[in-house]
Amino acid sequence: MDSLLNYGDLKNLEKYLVEEIRLMKKNINSLEDNTFLMSTVNEYLEILKAIQHLMLHFEKTIEK
Repeated sequence: MDSLLNYGDLKNLEKYLVEEIRLMKKNINSLEDNTFLMSTVNEYLEILKAIQHLMLHFEKTIEK
């Protein structure tokens, strides 16, 4: 049975989010009103934490 997401998908999503967060943080410094962008960064960080939690679960499952 194939899962909808596999470890590689999560790893790619993690890389994408890390890069997006990096770019947004870079742009925050150049904007006067950065409230929306800061909110987006915080949301992305929460998603990134969830993805990393799932990846840890995958790793523990693979080890067994």
